[in-house]
Amino acid sequence: MGIENEKLEIKQRIIDSAKERILKYGYRNLRIDDITNDLQISKRTLYEIFSSKEDLVRELFQQSHTILANEIESVLSSIINNDDADFLVELRKLWSIVKNHTDTVSNQLFSEIKTVFPDLSCRRQDFEESIKSSFAEIYKIGIAKGQIKSSIRSELFFLIHYHALSSILKPEIIAQSSLSIKEILDGVSNLLLTGVLTEDAQKKYLELTEIQI
Repeated sequence: MGIENEKLEIKQRIIDSAKERILKYGYRNLRIDDITNDLQISKRTLYEIFSSKEDLVRELFQQSHTILANEIESVLSSIINNDDADFLVELRKLWSIVKNHTDTVSNQLFSEIKTVFPDLSCRRQDFEESIKSSFAEIYKIGIAKGQIKSSIRSELFFLIHYHALSSILKPEIIAQSSLSIKEILDGVSNLLLTGVLTEDAQKKYLELTEIQI
């Protein structure tokens, strides 16, 4: 293994260890000593890659955003380019992707990250804009395929769906709710989708909710 490849492998192991610890113990309890002990590396090795704990966490969230964007793009590509793709299956897959990236994050962690990294909120807005067109395109395709009512304007439906989730998933809102993030995502998505789907599509969508994707 070359030096660069070895360095990249160590970098990813550090990010993975940090992610596991943040999700389990929260950001404030994330300690560099614990990461280096887990990975059996020196603190010098870690600091040669990340200048600080904050730098590490920013890289972690940037990587998570990139992975999420790529997975969403993959679903969109399948719907657009594969004539045999089942729209409702792909739609369920899309929301499964979103849930997989959010349902392990506690309400407390949301609050911590917003407090310690206010700049990440701005980056999140930029990220949301980058996926906005993808979601809008998916709903337009749903109308074209006869899975979403043609009387529903795709732009309006997207705005309602997108901003409903954006508003509800704010840390201060989640902190006051007795529902988990997964329950919120499931509830909002199921409510909105079964409200706009045709009768036949509604039946199939509800059947798909029982399928693990």
